[in-house]
Amino acid sequence: MPDSERRSPTTFYLNEQHELSRGAKTGGGRLLQYHGIDWAMKGRRIAETLEWVRSSIQASKDPLRDSHYFVLAKAEAAVQKESRDKRKAPDGVLSEPVRYQEGDSRVFRRLGMDLVEVTGVGDAVVHIRPERLEQLVSTTRILGEVGPREQARWASINSFGLIPWELRIDESWVRSLRAHTPTDAVVEFQPLLTRSEIDTLLRSLAAHLKQERREAITGIGADFSGRNWVRGRLTPESLRLVAKLYYSVQTLHSPLTSLVVSTRLEKEVKSPMAPSKFKVPDIPTLPTVAVLDTGVPADHSILAKYRRGAYVAPDSVGAPAGDHGSFVASRIVFGDPDFGDGAPATPAGGCRFYDALVATSSKAIDDKSVFPALQAIAATAPDVRVFNLSFDTRPLGLLEFTKRRENLLLVQDLDNLIFRDDRECPEFR
Repeated sequence: MPDSERRSPTTFYLNEQHELSRGAKTGGGRLLQYHGIDWAMKGRRIAETLEWVRSSIQASKDPLRDSHYFVLAKAEAAVQKESRDKRKAPDGVLSEPVRYQEGDSRVFRRLGMDLVEVTGVGDAVVHIRPERLEQLVSTTRILGEVGPREQARWASINSFGLIPWELRIDESWVRSLRAHTPTDAVVEFQPLLTRSEIDTLLRSLAAHLKQERREAITGIGADFSGRNWVRGRLTPESLRLVAKLYYSVQTLHSPLTSLVVSTRLEKEVKSPMAPSKFKVPDIPTLPTVAVLDTGVPADHSILAKYRRGAYVAPDSVGAPAGDHGSFVASRIVFGDPDFGDGAPATPAGGCRFYDALVATSSKAIDDKSVFPALQAIAATAPDVRVFNLSFDTRPLGLLEFTKRRENLLLVQDLDNLIFRDDRECPEFR
């Protein structure tokens, strides 16, 4: 083989983002060519907004201001790319909107940021470590001089800013509260925080509460995703203060509750009792369905012998409330038999039930209690694989912005838990 045709091997080194360094060869493949971008001006704008965000957060009262930056990455409306597709881009330029909900979100991982969420207008809430922010500022200062691979990472980002406090709390809800009067509220902390950092936030938050107004933290917990939260009684004044000063707080909202699904019949049918036509089952051998509801009395005259076990959520009403739980358990145990010839004297069940009380009243369910209940039952009775959740919330379109977001996050957590543990929740709505 002639020397001119010989090819010596080349080693390509990847960085911590599994990408080539700025000066390395591309190793094949055509980089996207962006059109109409003044990279030097864009870099200065991004660097200045990053520095402003850093100084603003460090001047806040957030106790984690030196460890975490939760900021808003403002998206470009669209980016223009050079294209050889004559059908889509007759003039050689293709304009594409920026969608951080989709593939454009990959840019944050490449820049060493963590994407937390995407706002309704398409901007992104991201998490940046202080040392990484310093590197990003240095890079964007010379963005006009670096190579096209580094520039491409910044194409979709217009600038950075502070997270508007209106994204953390619904002002309409706060305005509806009585001044200087504590109300039940939930404070959701940002993800990616450690247990010790959460403790620091709790102590700082507690220091702002006024005992003379009966403000207090009443409970703590964590979602399946690992995000921590606290429940407490706060005045509207304290709610606004926390929303404005604590960037480590993601959301403040009223307790998430759902209504039990109504089971009242229009007309109750009465029929004479008749001897049972069903064979009495061997109850201990029956499968079990967990019922997360308003509870079933332990001494229920019919359901007691089908009761496998019980779980009472710490923040629940504490004792069976109303008859909705008994109704649901009855339908699960006995199904919907045909009583055309009269009701049997001794119904024969097809399964047992695990009674989980997660209600705050006879008509309301504490949504935050669902995940701990699922975990507790799975730990004590691992053979229980089916869970019945016969309750519902208002349509998402009628919920305030923060509560709609939190409900979607809870559904996402529940879906991930079901997938991970191979569970079934057939009645969840």
